[in-house]
Amino acid sequence: HQIHHLIMYSTYSLFGVANLIETRGFLTSGSSTIFLLLAVVVEGILFAGHPVNTVLENRLHLFVVAAGFATSMFLAAFMCTKTRSWARAAMFAMCYKGSMFLAIGFAVYPSQVPGFDKEGWQDYMTYLGKDTHDATHVMNMW
Repeated sequence: HQIHHLIMYSTYSLFGVANLIETRGFLTSGSSTIFLLLAVVVEGILFAGHPVNTVLENRLHLFVVAAGFATSMFLAAFMCTKTRSWARAAMFAMCYKGSMFLAIGFAVYPSQVPGFDKEGWQDYMTYLGKDTHDATHVMNMW
């Protein structure tokens, strides 16, 4: 499980290194985009094969895979056309995926958030009529 996460996000460091080398003039312009595309594809493949315990986690993984697929298509279109609109679409898709990933993570695993008030959260969920151990309601928000 931990190896999945290590491999998944270490590919983004390759993009960072390639970007630094490209800005120094040692790689041709646009080379770092290939590494970013590689990182997004690797993340999607590993999320698709990542073991899950619940239906909610399965839905979240499918969401990340779908968002990664959209991002990779936008990046590939940008690499082929060099049109800024494709670059903006790819960055929007990445920001959307990242913000949703964080928001859902905080909602599903609130005890991992610094300063989390467990009793207050349980009271709020009881007020809403939700089971505090069942986080499937989080997907209904999106």
